[in-house]
Amino acid sequence: MATRLGSGPHWTPSPAEAAELIDALAARDFFGIPGGGNPGAEFSRQFPAAADRIQRVAQEILDGRIRLFGEARDLGAGPPDWHLDWTSGQQFPTAFYRSPDIHRLDGRFEGRAVWETNRQQYLVTLGQAYSVSGDERFAARAVTDMLSWIEENPAYRGINWAEPLECALRCLSWLWTLRLLHGCTSLTPKASASILGSIWLQTRHTSRHLSIYRSPNTHVLGEALGLIAAGTLLPGLRDAQTFMRTGTRVFWEHFDRQVAPDGSHREHSTYYHAYSAEMALMALLLAGDATHLDRRRDQIRAMARYLRAQTKPDGTLARMGDDDGGRVLRLSSEDYYAPAGLASVLEALTHAPGWAGDVDDLQDCFWYLGTWSLEAGGRRGPLRSTTPAQGNTPAGPTVRIFGDVGVGIVRFADTDGEAWVSIHGKPMGFLTAGHSHASLMALEMSLAGVPVLVDPGTYRYVEEARREYRSFHRHNVLDVDGLRIPRPDGPFKWSLPKEVWAAELVAMEGGVRATRMGVPTSEDARHERCIRLLSATCASLEDRVTSGRPRQLQYSFHLPPGSPSDPPGPGILAFELEGGLTFRLDLEDVEDDAEWAAWTVEQEWYWMSRRYGQRERAPCVRLRPPPMAEAHVRMRLRVISR
Repeated sequence: MATRLGSGPHWTPSPAEAAELIDALAARDFFGIPGGGNPGAEFSRQFPAAADRIQRVAQEILDGRIRLFGEARDLGAGPPDWHLDWTSGQQFPTAFYRSPDIHRLDGRFEGRAVWETNRQQYLVTLGQAYSVSGDERFAARAVTDMLSWIEENPAYRGINWAEPLECALRCLSWLWTLRLLHGCTSLTPKASASILGSIWLQTRHTSRHLSIYRSPNTHVLGEALGLIAAGTLLPGLRDAQTFMRTGTRVFWEHFDRQVAPDGSHREHSTYYHAYSAEMALMALLLAGDATHLDRRRDQIRAMARYLRAQTKPDGTLARMGDDDGGRVLRLSSEDYYAPAGLASVLEALTHAPGWAGDVDDLQDCFWYLGTWSLEAGGRRGPLRSTTPAQGNTPAGPTVRIFGDVGVGIVRFADTDGEAWVSIHGKPMGFLTAGHSHASLMALEMSLAGVPVLVDPGTYRYVEEARREYRSFHRHNVLDVDGLRIPRPDGPFKWSLPKEVWAAELVAMEGGVRATRMGVPTSEDARHERCIRLLSATCASLEDRVTSGRPRQLQYSFHLPPGSPSDPPGPGILAFELEGGLTFRLDLEDVEDDAEWAAWTVEQEWYWMSRRYGQRERAPCVRLRPPPMAEAHVRMRLRVISR
């Protein structure tokens, strides 16, 4: 049947047709859920503690607290206010979605918080809770919120229609929720008809406004994925075949442009790499084509290897470029800050050698791949293990250069734990480098399994904070006077062409050497930085600068939350870290107080953002030696127990 909604024709199935579509959705294999099956009982058997946790989180949602950006936000009982920016308490207008100020409050861009609410990924948690418990309260709330969204967001009105990516991600959440709610009494034929009609309208809107010419990055991948999902999972939907064919063509065409041969995403952001990896995972599973998977196997394995390499010893994701705190779909975790679960699914899907995952990692395998991925000796072979893959590090140092993204990573494992360090040679990604940070030759380091040099993160996309967090001096770098530095030129552009800002990375014994040449030729300085891991608790850092004139050098070191302690001697800085450890930075060539007096030392309290929208105070230290034309600075960085 055809009805009218908003400014264009809107297709809505009849209640009887909707019931048939929902039954057909449940009858087919759905990612890791077998056709006709209820996954809740098997999930509870495999992961009893996780099943209890899902129900606790779902009960919080019923009580008005929804987890967004890592915290339970009190948004009130019942459906949230879909136009509320809960970070400021202000309302976005419900004007036409292309109105000039639709993204702005008080003249500032800040749509990220309201979009996170409207992705409605918490509905999947409610669906999981219903599946494991049979409690109709969870199902009723999920259905109520979908119908509320439809009522409060008429077609093409307001910020929730402004970005086709948001429509696509919302529809993915709805599709998973509908599958998990199958058989509940709340999902009536009438409610199903409204929800399916909205999925069609949002998917059609996405198909007509793909970001090919505006944001041809992970935005267009997510939008194409939404088309594939709607067209594949709901073949009775109007235009389903068109959605599926268009989505498949656009997705893989842009995926091949965006993912480099070394497996890294060309935006040069570890967080957006995880986005692209999960999108590729879902696109492959929706295709259901073993031949297609075989063609993509090496590519997906490479993405998993890069994701593992950029996972620090404590299991958290290394920071390079932007992070935005979201993800494609919320199944067992709500973001990519601890990406082992996603890496495990990629490895299991492609039968990667040495694949292993702990119990928490295997939850994602269950939902995406099914029980075969949990079974020792299963028909495809991945083994259940309690050891994370990144923990299987051989003794001594291992060095890996990812040439396309320009990242060098060193690990060192011994009886004292594991050390890890990364250095950036090409921080600027493709297109306008919109999700890149100015982190040329910047370090991020963990010793004895504990972060000691950190990237302050992204915090938010509000322009004042964004400009500061992306800046060169907000990374662990050496600033050489006279060498040009790109500066943010708006939220997603830079002042200096990215092609002239890079360093060559070369693997060496136990470490990486990075060399930056002055560009253009009038900049006659040459900077070489060598970082080595000597043990799980100690690293060496050397910087050589050669120039035709004296240069002022300035080191910036950003540390995790802790507190400075009294220096034990000249040329030594010490910081007390959490867990009873002290981090020491020793200048090897400073031998007495007179030499130390020639250095300028400044310490300040800056910020560290562990996840989008949150930050905490953390120390930053700046060191300046006296100006010199030929500089050779050697440091030891170590952790010791207090």
